[in-house]
This record gives sequence, C-alpha cells and structure tokens, in this order.
Amino acid sequence: MPNRNRQARPEVIVLCGLVVLGGCMLARTKESGVDVGPKPEFQQKLASYGLPKDFFQPDADTKCGHQIIGYRFVVWLGNDAVAVGFNTSPNCRPSPDAKVSGIARVLVFSVNGTLTAQRDLPYLADGNGELVAAGEANPGPRNTLLFRIESVNLDPEGRTESRSGLTQLDVKLKDLVHLDGFLEKTTFVDHAPIFGDPSGLVLFEGAPLTEIRRWPRNLQQGARDRSFGEHGTAYMVCQQELRPNEYVSTNVVYARAKQRCAMRVEADDGGWTVSLRDNETASIIGIMADGSVVGHIS
Repeated sequence: MPNRNRQARPEVIVLCGLVVLGGCMLARTKESGVDVGPKPEFQQKLASYGLPKDFFQPDADTKCGHQIIGYRFVVWLGNDAVAVGFNTSPNCRPSPDAKVSGIARVLVFSVNGTLTAQRDLPYLADGNGELVAAGEANPGPRNTLLFRIESVNLDPEGRTESRSGLTQLDVKLKDLVHLDGFLEKTTFVDHAPIFGDPSGLVLFEGAPLTEIRRWPRNLQQGARDRSFGEHGTAYMVCQQELRPNEYVSTNVVYARAKQRCAMRVEADDGGWTVSLRDNETASIIGIMADGSVVGHIS
C-alpha cells in the first residue's frame, strides 16, 4: 500500500500515497523556508485538465454554495488508483435569472501519475433558490466510486422538489448502476451504501450494487449512534438517572443527568454487549469484518 503522507498546493494534485485536491492548510512551500515533508511520488497540475483558474479562491465553495451544487473530491479506488473530481461549471449564477447547468469532471490517475480515465458527468446544479447540499463522492464496494447526487428540481407546475441518489462507477468511470434514494452512510470495511426509505434502512453490496438486507428504522428507547457492517449492526444504549438511584431509558438527553451506557452488537451469528463505566459514552466509527467494533469512548 502506498505511503499516505500528503502535501498539496492550490490547483495541484500531489501523491505521496495520499492525494489532496486543492490547498492544504498545513502545507508549506519551499519559498517559506519550512520543510514540506516527503517528496511526492508525482505532481500534476489540474489546470491542464480543465480545473477553473479561480476554483480555489477563498470563497469559491461558500459564496454561492448554499444555492449552487459544486464538487471537489479525492477518492482512493483501492491501492492503485485515485479519482479526482471537480465541477467545471460555475460556482455561482452569472446573473440572477441565468441558471447554472452542472458539469462534474472526474479523472482517474494511477499511482505513478498516469491518467487512466476521464469523464464529464452532467448534474442539476442550480438549487432554484432553495438550500442545497455540496456534491460529494465516496469509495464504494470493489474499488468503485459512488458519485452522490442531491439536487433540487422544478416539477411541471413550477414547484421545487428534492432529488437524491447515487451513481456507481467502475475504475474506468463506466456506469454500473444508478440508485434513487437518500444515502444514510456507508459501511466501514467494504464501503457498502445504506439507503433510507419509509420501511427502514437498506444495505446494497457489490458491483453493480444489489440489495442485500433491510433493517427496521426504529430502535429501543435510549439507543444512540447506530452503525452498520456487512454482517451486523452496533449501537449504544443509555439509561439516565432522573431520580436518585433510578435509571430510566429515554430518547431525551438530560443535561447533568448521570448515565449508564452499553455497546450492543447484533450480528448474523448472535451478538454481544459491553457495559461502559458510569457517565462514559461512545461514538461508533464502524464494524470490522470479524464483527469487532471500532469506536471512541469519552
């Protein structure tokens, strides 16, 4: 696996194993007299691939980011390829009545800096005056790319309606499948996407993505911070002391109330529970392939 120390500067993609799109707050140049760290394995100016020259101005992604959807991402596709994405379409409307049609350019580089795939993806960028979320992409199962779409559209009567979904692309940026729906999260190991629908939560795996299982959305009283794996779920459940020496389960978190929490795992082959110390809580990072849980206790 490549060494994943990274440095970057605006408009340049730099590989020391890990890649950064854009400027890095911790990066320093030689002109500043500060050591920038290990020498990159390759350095590629993205301007030659269509990166707009003003893409990394201080307010480029915030000035109109609440109304115009933009993309800027770097995603490892396994250990041998990295996908870089940015919108070549405007970050703001050129005039109040001129809508923005979105184009996201996705590039795939090998670890030696060779461009192996390139594609422009059209998307609905203009929020029609509504609040929008920033575009994003994530690693998917089997070294694929999950290009996420969250847009606002106008129906035939001129009313706004939200649209959510994702397109799964292979390492050559070919479409594998498109799924409509709201992406809740991905699993920790295989990056399998989990969608929410009225009946609960749905797990998709593979390339192309196919539905594997469903979970009900409801949890018991006091449950918090649910996380998902390919073969089970983990969550923390807490009781709070609302009266002296009387601990009750409730979904309301009371300030200064003592609490007793436990981590619970429900797996295909059974499950287990671990109690935390009084007043300890935990955030779940993910579930490993062997069913163990990675988390942070505070």
